[in-house]
Amino acid sequence: MLATKILSVAIAIIATFTINTDAKLFRTTDNLNIREQPTLKAKVLRVAPKGSNVDITCQTTGDTVDGKNIWDKLADGSYCFNAYVDHAVGLPRCDNSPANSFRTNANLNIREQPSLKAKVIRVAPKGSNLNIICQTTGDTVDGKNTWDKLADGTYCFDAYVDGAVANPPPSSANNGKINDDGLNIIKNAEGFRDNFYPDSSGKLIKTIGYGHNCDADPNKCKDIHPPITRAQGEAILKNDLVPKEDCVKKLTTANINSNQFSALVSFTFNLGCGAYQKSSLLQKLNAGDIKGAANEFLLYNHNSKGKVLNGLTTRRKAERDLFCKSGGC
Repeated sequence: MLATKILSVAIAIIATFTINTDAKLFRTTDNLNIREQPTLKAKVLRVAPKGSNVDITCQTTGDTVDGKNIWDKLADGSYCFNAYVDHAVGLPRCDNSPANSFRTNANLNIREQPSLKAKVIRVAPKGSNLNIICQTTGDTVDGKNTWDKLADGTYCFDAYVDGAVANPPPSSANNGKINDDGLNIIKNAEGFRDNFYPDSSGKLIKTIGYGHNCDADPNKCKDIHPPITRAQGEAILKNDLVPKEDCVKKLTTANINSNQFSALVSFTFNLGCGAYQKSSLLQKLNAGDIKGAANEFLLYNHNSKGKVLNGLTTRRKAERDLFCKSGGC
């Protein structure tokens, strides 16, 4: 019996070491919650103190924090947010759809953002392999603006990677029109009313459809005869969006995709062209700080008196999510 117990313990120990063989030790840069899943809503199993080591086997994507969504899977099956782990980059992906590997055809700067102004994290030597998960648009070089997003959340310019065309970038904003996702954000935020109603700001501004302001209407809504249908409301909304689309096109010098353009149009429709022009969001975007610009959405969630409004918070999150969709951040 004793021999059997000893053998069982020995087998368990061997199995444990087998599981951890592929894990690598990395040091935490802050006290770090270790969770059941790669989400902020998941149960906290323990806290890894600042400066302690964590055994990482692979990386995956999860909840986004400060524009980053890379999480580390530990040897025991738990997860931690990667931003607070020192130098934990370039690890294999955890899911069943691993990043595609492509070879560089020149020495290639790997950057924090798809921008020539972004910090260089490392240099990939000519002939080395890169694990690419998707593509996006960024700074233009020699007429090309496709960048590759790597498995560790960094970026490289696609022209110096052989054959990396499996994941095309999101469609560009060259048509200068809001897409369906952006339109739906506005429709959900504004709500639909088939008859005239006072504006929610408290001012007695006659409004109809999806937030159509009769004071701003050249005809003061005299040619609108309620009740209107949702299709009519959408047609009015699209007409209202034209100057906002023109505003975003005029002021935005960064290369942006359709999702990013549409999120900005929603933002501008809500706050106005003047507010967009003066915003820290636009400043960071035109400076090449895509992630920084994405995070700025969440700052514009209060009214003129500084009170945070739940509806605006929900709207800003939706705009930010669309801005970052399909590798946009």
